[in-house]
Amino acid sequence: MQTIYIYKNSIPKHSRLSIKCKWIALAILPTGAYDEGMKTDIRNSPHAALLREKGCKVTRGRIAILEVFAKNHKPINADYVFEKARAAKMNQVTAYRTLASFERSGILRRVDLRQDSVHYELAAHHHHHIVCTDCGVIEDFEMCNAEAVSKEAIRNSKRFSAIREHSLELFGVCNSCAK
Repeated sequence: MQTIYIYKNSIPKHSRLSIKCKWIALAILPTGAYDEGMKTDIRNSPHAALLREKGCKVTRGRIAILEVFAKNHKPINADYVFEKARAAKMNQVTAYRTLASFERSGILRRVDLRQDSVHYELAAHHHHHIVCTDCGVIEDFEMCNAEAVSKEAIRNSKRFSAIREHSLELFGVCNSCAK
């Protein structure tokens, strides 16, 4: 960690900092480190490369949203994302627009869990979900026979010639609720 000193007059007057001395010491994290409450260099964030690869601008808000998804290994809704990414000083409209942008660019995928709000998850690897209709618990599963089902569906279809993607969510009752 490195410490630098900044003269108080170099900080904008509209800043929320209350300064009572002439010099301020700032701790600088190693390159690539990220903490929601600290202002660090986001260009070297682990998520910045993904954003660039998908053609998205790298901003603190977008990095914060990706951090929320990286920490939660389940589909989450926009309200949850907004609440957790609030430290990035992003308004709710921007959060919703960012989620839609991430879906269009292939960073996130929409998951239909038959709930009141849209859920998203990282589109990093292909999997499906089993959802308890009583308590809402979600379990991932990776077994997918979609290729064979797709071929059969196309062969029997009168109006379709190709299947580009699929989504499979199974709904049932978990062991806890079944007791």
